Amino acid sequence: WHAEGQKESESVYRNGELNGRQRTWHANGQLASEGLWVLGKREGDWVFYNPDGTPDDRQSGFYRNDKKAN
Repeated sequence: WHAEGQKESESVYRNGELNGRQRTWHANGQLASEGLWVLGKREGDWVFYNPDGTPDDRQSGFYRNDKKAN
């Protein structure tokens, strides 16, 4: 949770590593990111958002082995 009381993240862990869908939020309540973790690494399509809710195209894209592929 953020200090202001807003939810900061929803994450799934397996054996202490991120492993599953994750959503994060900015302190103002706007969605910050959503994507999939596999054994502690970002995989597949990830979407990141700026605090005003607009997409952050610089960070968004397809991830393989925790690295942006495009």
